[in-house]
Amino acid sequence: MIMQLFETIDRAKRMHGLIQHEATGDPQQFAERLHLCRRQFFNVLDELRDLGAEIRYDRVRCTYFYANDFDFQIVIKCCSLDEKEQRRISGGFFIKKIPSAILLHRSDVLLCCD
Repeated sequence: MIMQLFETIDRAKRMHGLIQHEATGDPQQFAERLHLCRRQFFNVLDELRDLGAEIRYDRVRCTYFYANDFDFQIVIKCCSLDEKEQRRISGGFFIKKIPSAILLHRSDVLLCCD
């Protein structure tokens, strides 16, 4: 599960970088670079658009680009939480049952692995 999370984050970062540098190639090439089928590729583009990215395609240059000032950042903090902090974040009820947990708290993702 955690490896899938990191793979998804890595793919999103690569996608953002290629769009930002206007070096994507055509849709098929872009999808292949990201190891996605075309349908998955267009789904991810739609998700970025849902986050506020105005993504356009230039047929002359064969590249996607941002038509607005869009940035995409993901912050991951890895830490060990003491019992008091576990309770403060989640009530501590599921931490006792699962030795490793992914906690979503505010805008950060806390990966806590014992």
